[in-house]
Formats: sequence, C-alpha cells, structure tokens
Amino acid sequence: MEKTSRRIDGTPVPAEEGKHYSRTRFDYDPLTGNLVKARNRHSSVELVYDVLDRLVSETTVHNGQSAAVGYAYDPLGNRIQTVLPDGRSINCLYYGSGHLHQINLDGEVISDIERDRLHQEIRRTQGTLTSRYDYDPMGRLKHQTATANRTLQHNGKLNTLVGGAVRRSYRYDQAGNLIQTADQRSGVLDYVYDKLGRIESAVNKQTGRSEKFAFDPAHNILSDKVSDGFKDTQGLSEHLSDRHHIGRLKGRNIGKGNRLEAYNGIEYTYDALGNMIYRQLPNGESQLFQYDTENQLVLVEIKKPKGNTEIWEYAYDPFGRRLSKERKDKLAWTSTAPKRTHFVWDGTRLLQEYNYKGSYTYICTDQDSYEPLAQVFDNHKDQQQYLFYFHNNQIGTPHEMTDIHGNLLWYGSYSAWGFLTSEKRIYENVHQPFRLQNQYFDQEIGLHYNCFRYYEPDTGRFVNQDPVGLLGGDNFYFFAPNIQDWLDPLGLARARARPGTYGAERRTHTGGETNHVPAYDAYKGLDGAPSRHYGPAFHMDRADHRSMTTTGSSHRSVAYRAQQRSHIRVGRWDLAMEMDIRETKTKFGDKYDRRMRRMISEARRQRLLSRKQAARLRRIIGRCS
Repeated sequence: MEKTSRRIDGTPVPAEEGKHYSRTRFDYDPLTGNLVKARNRHSSVELVYDVLDRLVSETTVHNGQSAAVGYAYDPLGNRIQTVLPDGRSINCLYYGSGHLHQINLDGEVISDIERDRLHQEIRRTQGTLTSRYDYDPMGRLKHQTATANRTLQHNGKLNTLVGGAVRRSYRYDQAGNLIQTADQRSGVLDYVYDKLGRIESAVNKQTGRSEKFAFDPAHNILSDKVSDGFKDTQGLSEHLSDRHHIGRLKGRNIGKGNRLEAYNGIEYTYDALGNMIYRQLPNGESQLFQYDTENQLVLVEIKKPKGNTEIWEYAYDPFGRRLSKERKDKLAWTSTAPKRTHFVWDGTRLLQEYNYKGSYTYICTDQDSYEPLAQVFDNHKDQQQYLFYFHNNQIGTPHEMTDIHGNLLWYGSYSAWGFLTSEKRIYENVHQPFRLQNQYFDQEIGLHYNCFRYYEPDTGRFVNQDPVGLLGGDNFYFFAPNIQDWLDPLGLARARARPGTYGAERRTHTGGETNHVPAYDAYKGLDGAPSRHYGPAFHMDRADHRSMTTTGSSHRSVAYRAQQRSHIRVGRWDLAMEMDIRETKTKFGDKYDRRMRRMISEARRQRLLSRKQAARLRRIIGRCS
C-alpha cells in the first residue's frame, strides 16, 4: 500500500513541484494483515510480531543509523520488558491482579510502587526519596510529598533546598475543577473557571502574579491580562524573558477559520491549509516555517535581532513521529548547544534522545502513561550513567527533578497555559525538556512538539490545524478549556483527566481493563451521547471485566446491550447504568464501590443523569450485597 500526497482536487503531486513532496509506503503480512514495514523519504520502520500478534520488535533506520527496540510480555498480556537499542532492558514487574509494582533497568531498581486496595498508587520510591500520594473520595490527587533519607549535594554538604523535596496539595470545586494548588516553593495558586470550564483567572497572592482571560464562543482567548509583582530572582533564561511580556492587556486578532493574526505584539501568517508559516516577535526576531505535504514542520529559518540567522531542519518517520532535529546554518558549530538530536520512540512516547553530550532514556510511570518518571543519562564525556527523577503535578507536568540521593536539581513554575515562566537550575547541566504531557520543548522556536502538532504555550493553542479535522471540534487550533484538568498527549484529541471516564481510567491505571457503563455499543452513534473516550467507565481486573454480561459477542451479551440502548433512547441513562451496577455488586460486592461512585459523579457532571437519578444509583451501590 502506498500513500502519496495529493492536491485538493485529488491528483498526485509531482515530485518536481517541491522538495517536500512525500511518499509513504506500507507493507502488510499477507496472512495476518499486520503492518510489517513502512518507509518514507526520511526513514524506514520494520515491525515484528509474535504468534499472538503482539509487537516484539521495531527497527528504525534514519540517516544511516539503525535503532531497534524489543518487547516481551507475560501470559496476561502485560508488557514486562522493553529492550533498548544498546541491549539494556527496562523491566516491569506485576502482581497477581496485573498491576505494576516495580520498574528496573537491568536489575537496578528505578521505582518500587505500593498501591491501596483500589490499586491506586500511594507510594513510589525514587532513589532515596519516597513519594506519597493521597486521594479524595473521587479518586483525585489531594496531597503529594517526597521526602529524602539523605540530602547531600555532590560535594558532600547538606542540601538546604531539599528538606522535603516535594510538598503540594490540591483542592477541587463541586464540578471537579482544580481551584487551588499549594506548593512549598511557588506558594498558593487560586483558579477560577467560567460555566464551560474555561479558566478565567489564575492568581498567586504570594508572588503577586495574576492571569485573567476572556473567550469568544469558539473558545479563542480574546484577551489575557498578566501582572507580575514577583521579581526575577530565579534565574530566568534569556529565551523566557525575551518571549514573555507581562503587565499589560494583550489584544488578539482572530481571522478566518479561528486563525490567530496578532497577539501581544506578535504577528502571524498562515498558508492555505492553516499552518502557521511566519511569526514576528516583539524583540525583532522573525521565524519562517516550512511544511511538507503531510503538514509536518520540516524547516524553520530564524532571523535574530542581531542579524544572524539560524536554520533548523526536522525529520519524521512514516507514522509522523519526529526522528531528528538539526541546526544547518553556517554558524551552527560556533554554539555549544547540541546541533543535532536524534529521537527513539516507544509507540507514541519518547523513549530516547541522543546528541553529542550523550543519550537520555525516559521511563514513564507505566506502559500506558505519558507521565515521565525517570531519566537515565549516559554521559559521553565521563562514560558514566546518571539516574534522575521527575516529580509531576496532578496533571503530569514536571515541577521538580532530583537525583538518586534526593538532591534537588531543577524546579520550575508555569503559566496558566503551560509556559515555563521561571526555572531554577541547581545542577547547571540538567536536561528537562518536558512540559504538558507528551510535549517536548524546542528552545530554538519557543514551541512545544506535541507528537502530531506543535503547541504555542504563550497563546494556549496549536499552530497547525487539527489533523483529525472536525473530529477535533469546530476550532481546529483549540487545545482545551484549561490545562489543569485536560490532556492532549498526541495533539489530536483533548481528554479530561478526571476519573470516571473511559479515557481517564485507562490513563490512570495499568493492567486490567476499563469497563464502559453502560456498554459503549449501547449508545454509539446516538445524538447527544458522549464519545468512547468520554463515556462513563471504571477500571476492573481483567478477569472481572471479562465476566460481565456486556463484554463479549454472545447472543445474551448482544441482547443485554440492546436493552441498555433502548433505555438510553428514551433518555433513561440511569436504567442502563443500573443494569451494570447491580451485576457488579452481585458478583464483586463492595470491591468497585468507590470507582462506581466517581463514575456516577462524572455521568451527573455530563448531565446524563439528573440529581435524583444519580442519588438513586448511589443508594443501590450502598445497599446491594
């Protein structure tokens, strides 16, 4: 199978019409139908599967270099091993119910994990630190701490900054919105939202910093006012102070198709397909962007205020994952910053990056998560391996990094839309590229690479239109109502992070399976029904889920789902949900009570249930045996 870029009228684009013409070819196994090879002008990828059609090897060739990643699984289908290109193995250990309890690298423990009776993570070791997590009755993170047994710097002196390396608490309103974060370093931050859940203000009384926002009906931020009574005492890097202007009202001009034309002195230009092709910054810097026929950013020409020009090129594999970025101008070699960086992927998660300084291997909290847990740095200079840890907030954004001894290496603070407003580098050479989940900061252009798109944190929106088109909503540049409660790890579709929906439950649990209540087939395609991702759901052990009547293709299962659909058609979501709730209670007692209660709260929030209906379902959970 071959995918060739085409004009809008459907005719192929001849290669001679532009150097960014692309052709991608896909080969499939004729017996199994599995994709076995894909290639484009930048690279080729070969895939190997076991007899159960599980991926066991992925080999990518790019710029003459080959990187092979291997996978192994246990009998329950949990991935227990990821083999890195250099032969080292990231190993995952699971206990009986299929939940992760340890991650190690060639036997060296990266993290031991302890869970409560609902399998929520309550403790995690990170070197000599122990991170602890407390949840509210809805399963939302309420407190997190990380305390160290030893707090020595590299020179052997006491590190006075550590004490308690991490101490944060969170408060939520009745709608589940995060309304306050209290952090031992950045202070208390209060949030206010409008009726649609869009953030209206973020105020830090301790630092004096405040942000206020107004929106149009298409969710474009019409204006935002930022004031900052906080003096820069935290070593802001040059690119932060240059790009972020504070203390005055910032007007926005929204053009056709929700395209941002001007903001805070920044001017934008777009091509016919809605990609940003030019950005003029207030400090005099201009950026010219070029895309290939897959709408992937492949070249940026940056004209600096002092007259010099930087040129950066980007390359992607056949699946749209970025493989490399490289500085190509004549002055590139006068800079000490990396000129060329290569990337290795585990699915759609960044697994490794390497440059002349060494290689960085990233380990996430589990195989289904985009939340970074640890960084393994192999230093080319001294041939040593270093293990660092990320400490993230309730949405998975890194706020601190520590070493294996619990020493604080880095910490940062963010604006209401994910802009890194300040950072402190206690260890000068620490590398912390992550921002919102699965976003990688490109310092050269000030944007976040978000897997299939680029995000501009200054404006809280993407700079390219949504590749999934109308499936992403009517505003193709819209990221989310807020970043305190929403995620978009792939740059394709936003999802709420709170428990009680299918997407959120899948992201916050490993092992087991997520159960739609009612079954997704019971409301798929009905007007006003939620998408698969946002449907009410709770997580179950795999064997328990497979025992449910709604699971499977038997005549009984089909009839059961049809009955649920008939209830939903007349607006009685409560009756459809009651069927699954009663069966769960009969088979498993109180095992899933807490999860079902927060699922009901989410269904109520989505207005699938009335207040009386939600209360009735909670009573059923309370009285059934």
